[in-house]
Amino acid sequence: LHDSWAHIRISRLGLVLLAFLVFEILSYFWVSDFAKYLIAIRVLLYHLAAFFLVQNLIRTKDAMRLLVASLLTTITLASVQLMLNVQEFGGFALIFQRQYIRTNIGALATVVAIIVLFIPVAITQTLSKDALWQRVLGGVAAVVGITTSLLTLGRAALLSFLAGIAYLTWRFKWKRTIVIVFLVVLLVIGLALFGTLFENLFLRWKTLLSDVSNTFRVLEMKTAFGVFLDHPLVGVGAGNLKFWYRTLLRDYEGESNNFVVQ
Repeated sequence: LHDSWAHIRISRLGLVLLAFLVFEILSYFWVSDFAKYLIAIRVLLYHLAAFFLVQNLIRTKDAMRLLVASLLTTITLASVQLMLNVQEFGGFALIFQRQYIRTNIGALATVVAIIVLFIPVAITQTLSKDALWQRVLGGVAAVVGITTSLLTLGRAALLSFLAGIAYLTWRFKWKRTIVIVFLVVLLVIGLALFGTLFENLFLRWKTLLSDVSNTFRVLEMKTAFGVFLDHPLVGVGAGNLKFWYRTLLRDYEGESNNFVVQ
């Protein structure tokens, strides 16, 4: 037992997260909604446990390869499922009501955000010197994931994707040509096969400042900043920002989009 404990790894980041969890638990004394507090603590415990397990279980290169392969397989399957769901809803050529499309993983925007998060990983895997099956898996995941992010007309997802591509282009200097050619080919194919879709995507960008969703997000941020000014030291407690949103905003039904503010 002593030897087992001696091999447990806790990084500095893990200690910071643990300290944050303790602070959030202490917020019990000033929360306004105890039910939301419990949900938030449960989520924090889950994420801290996941972080701890990854640090202590993924120690070898083989384990890391298996982890990457499982993630890429997951986003490939999620992308395919999402495209099928959108097709059933009315097809990609329409500007559909994205909030009504849900999968087993969650809402459309949530699933696309997860997919986009791992597209740079997929591209990196494709350009690596690993085994052929790993590079093929990375390529398939990259193509399907990028296609899904385009077809679902997600502006934030596309911005995240472009940021990841910009980093990869800077990081892999000798492979910049490959990345650029890949993106150009993907764009040409997309324009040829999904011309109407790209017109709708351009329209979504054109209405960026007047879009109801974006104007409400700005209002959310202003409200959150006001909550911060009223509670600058200890905040409103774990999970209670949504409670204050419901109190201060009319017709507030959705989840907060301002994770940085939270």
